Amino acid sequence: VALTHDVTLGEVVQGNAAVTATGTPYGPAEVATDFRLEGQALTLSDLRAELLDTIATGGVRVNLDTMLAEGSLEVAASDLSAFSDLAGEPLLGSMTADVTLTRPEARQDATLQLEGTGISGFGASVAEVAGTVSVQDALGTPSAAYGLTLEGAAAQGATVDQVEVTGTAADLTGTPSAQARAVIEGISAPEYEAQVERVELELDAEDLLGAPRGTVEVSASGLGGQGATVETLTLTFDGENLIEAPAGTATLTVRGVAAQGATVEQATVEVEGADLIAAPSGTAEFSAQGIEAAGIRVAALSGEAQGTDLLGAAEGSATVRVEDVSGDAVSVDRATLAVEGTN
Repeated sequence: VALTHDVTLGEVVQGNAAVTATGTPYGPAEVATDFRLEGQALTLSDLRAELLDTIATGGVRVNLDTMLAEGSLEVAASDLSAFSDLAGEPLLGSMTADVTLTRPEARQDATLQLEGTGISGFGASVAEVAGTVSVQDALGTPSAAYGLTLEGAAAQGATVDQVEVTGTAADLTGTPSAQARAVIEGISAPEYEAQVERVELELDAEDLLGAPRGTVEVSASGLGGQGATVETLTLTFDGENLIEAPAGTATLTVRGVAAQGATVEQATVEVEGADLIAAPSGTAEFSAQGIEAAGIRVAALSGEAQGTDLLGAAEGSATVRVEDVSGDAVSVDRATLAVEGTN
């Protein structure tokens, strides 16, 4: 390891410094910068660092009174295979990262931008990746926005054409909240003869460190696997107080179901639960229309169930109804089955 420096002392302290190392397990390394200290303003310019075929360049100016900084840093890793020994796995690809620091209106903001090409390792690969993270008021009441795009991803025999994720987060040191949206297209798992044309996910959550509450919505289209297909699937969940006394409602709807010669035009299940840890109780409702199987058609099937104190003195009831059943050897206009029970 070698240190070289040139310093001029006075009201303004300025100069340059460089540290180089050779014979390390990861090859030669170098860090060098010019610096200037004037009062409480520290400036690092012509900053350069190099290790494992990765080069970082840039500069920054810091107010030592407020610790607010402005500047930029560019990092380029042209060959990720240089990190293979460190990772313990063969790596391939290239990546760049740009960090920008700004201090508008006496607050600390920061932005990170990432891009990568032909990345592979740990049994996974991605043709293109791009991401952005922006943070506002990092030293005060931080909030953030982010985005991520992946193209041509593959892992464990499955492939994904494209993934796009966007989101925001607010009040990260107080009462955090978060919103996110993801779109995934072209999912395929040939080993299981499975595929999904498109998946959309939306998340809205509040009070994440206190009494979390929020909603999740998932929709998918063009599902198939093992000889079964589903045209569309939608799942929604709305929950509250998810740590201490979780409660929530979930609804699942599927349309255009076909499997082993049986078909269902539409089916919906809705479940509502309360106090799910201590004394769970809840209700469930289901309905299905246009059921056909083995030459029998059922126009409608529906029912509901409810239960209280399910871990203690449980009580519950359930009702199932079937309407307009028809087939070669069967015909039923309407039938109902109801049961009740207690523990």
